[in-house]
Order: sequence, then C-alpha cells, then structure tokens
Amino acid sequence: MNSSARGATDRSGLEILHGDAIGYRHPDGKFSWIVEFEAVEWIAGYKVDLYAVDCICLGLGARGLEGGWFEMHEEMAGWREALAALERAFPGVEHGVYSRDVMFPAFKLCWTVLWLRPGCTPPPVQR
Repeated sequence: MNSSARGATDRSGLEILHGDAIGYRHPDGKFSWIVEFEAVEWIAGYKVDLYAVDCICLGLGARGLEGGWFEMHEEMAGWREALAALERAFPGVEHGVYSRDVMFPAFKLCWTVLWLRPGCTPPPVQR
C-alpha cells in the first residue's frame, strides 16, 4: 500500500532511526525488527515473481539477527526513504537494486549481492 493510501493514524512501514539504523514498524506502533547499520554484513537485491509483475526486494543480513536476514520490498511504506539512507551508508545499493543484474530477466529471482562488508562471507541465494 502506498503512503497516500495509508490512514492518518497508520504508522506502519520502514523507518530510518537516528540516521544509523533501519526498522519496520507495525500499525500498532511496535517494531518487528531494527538493524543498526554497523551490524549489516551484506545487502542483496532480487525480485519476487507476483505472476503479472515482479516486486523488487532487498535482503539485509546482519550480525545477531534471528534467522540471519530481513526482507524489505518496494511496496512497503518508507521504501524510497530507506533506500536513500541505505545508499548513503552503503554506496551502490540504491542504483544496484534497479540495475540490469537485478531487473532482468523478468520473473526470475536474479539474486545479486549489492554490498558485502570486508571479511564477511557472501550470503547463499535465499528464497
């Protein structure tokens, strides 16, 4: 749901916290996850096939995460702001997520590591 369709009291979506962390806030105001940028080990771009269209996604892996990584996608409220903040913190992410490596071919996963912290192991293909 885009931000213009959200109700005035709906505070759900991606949020940048203090300029050095990202989180996802539910409509009840509670965060389901928060990741500090210094803990991020990798960021990958990919697509999810929704049959008629693809949904562009970012996978974000970080130290100490239960399950190892979180997913965010272009239909989430706050996507553009989150992408801009991630680009500032991790150069190449914003342009990379819309690169040919991620966008083409259509309806394929196209898992592409966009940023990897030095000394960390690249993530296996997810999904």
